[in-house]
Amino acid sequence: MLSQYMMRRCDVYLIGVIVSQYMVRRCGVYLIGVKVSQYMVRRCGVNLIGVKVSQYMMRRCDVYLIGVKVFQYMVGRCGVT
Repeated sequence: MLSQYMMRRCDVYLIGVIVSQYMVRRCGVYLIGVKVSQYMVRRCGVNLIGVKVSQYMMRRCDVYLIGVKVFQYMVGRCGVT
């Protein structure tokens, strides 16, 4: 489980997401291989590299997704190439 400290440092809404080491470096928290539940965080606001994003997150979040495995819907919405 993620600590409150991690939630404050990394302001994102991640449901069923496996976080990469790149995100760990970006956010300054330990989130390698962690599946984050919907309890954890409430907002979007970081770049997600190498992260598998759930459909729920696609609908809820406006984030920069670079090199992220996403559905076509997310690609169209966020302008990811």
